[in-house]
Amino acid sequence: MKIRRILATAVAAAVTTPVVFLSAAPAFADTKPSPSSTQKPATTQDDPDEDMPSLEELRAAVALAQKEYDEAVLDLAKAEDDLKALDKADNPLKAAVTDAQKAADEAAAKKTAADEALAKAEKAVTELPADATDEQKKAAADAVTAAKTAADEAAAVKTAADEKLKKATADLAAAKAAADRVVKLAEKVKKTAAEKLDAAKEELAFFEEIGEECEVDSAVKIALSGPKSVTAGEPAVFSLRVTNTSDQTLDSVHAFANALRLPAPGEEIDEETDFAKHVIPIEWSSDDVLEWTEFTEKFDSIEVGKLAKGASYDVKLRLTVDAEAAAGKGVIFGYSEYENNDGSCGVG
Repeated sequence: MKIRRILATAVAAAVTTPVVFLSAAPAFADTKPSPSSTQKPATTQDDPDEDMPSLEELRAAVALAQKEYDEAVLDLAKAEDDLKALDKADNPLKAAVTDAQKAADEAAAKKTAADEALAKAEKAVTELPADATDEQKKAAADAVTAAKTAADEAAAVKTAADEKLKKATADLAAAKAAADRVVKLAEKVKKTAAEKLDAAKEELAFFEEIGEECEVDSAVKIALSGPKSVTAGEPAVFSLRVTNTSDQTLDSVHAFANALRLPAPGEEIDEETDFAKHVIPIEWSSDDVLEWTEFTEKFDSIEVGKLAKGASYDVKLRLTVDAEAAAGKGVIFGYSEYENNDGSCGVG
């Protein structure tokens, strides 16, 4: 059964046909419900319908979520393009790296040539003949001095070129890192927007599924009763009776039953809460369906079918709390939907 469907109907159903479990380790205890016709929300409780959005509000929420998602898609595309642009040759930072690399390569080549010239000049000094004149010795020494000066200048130019290349490379890397962070943030924004859009569409689909005109009424009464305690690991059987209290035959009636473990004291419940972990599986049987039948995503209701004026349909519900479950509170509730051939419908 869809968790979304469970949560969407839990409040409204619980105030009409509640069975509340109270912990008594390792069992749950419950209070039997009063007949649904006498169940009313406490005066301090809000009317569940007051917070129910209208069809127009749900459609507006979908439109807004779609707009935010579309903007997130565009923002992500731009962020990705900005990141890719940093690798293009005409990008100033990329061009700066290219130019700096070229200058560094040229400086390195000139330093190599200057070092080789210095080495050659120094070798010439060592190879002077014993009878070399003073002029020859001076010329060789001057050549060494000039070559050393040129080598020092080439080394300084290379050092400066290397520093410039290092800075240009660092600037490009920093820009890429920043652009990559923007991409990752845009991806998260897009994911959040997609989830919000999916949730808005699901809300709208659920509203449209139950029907805009299908309002809560008393045409169908649900009576739910069961044991005062449910022991973990042992099956507990409840009785659910669906009664047509209207003045006409209802053409198609469906009944639903859900059971949930309530949050433990201090447990925070928010949008990230996995309510699937709180669901207690329920099976059902009736005179028409003798075998215990599980609720599934595809078959999430009990098909009562046509129900004559004043007639009732009885269902047995069986639930088993996990044997390892800690003692705590829970709730089991039932509700129904009907739809007539003339298009009228209701939820009760």
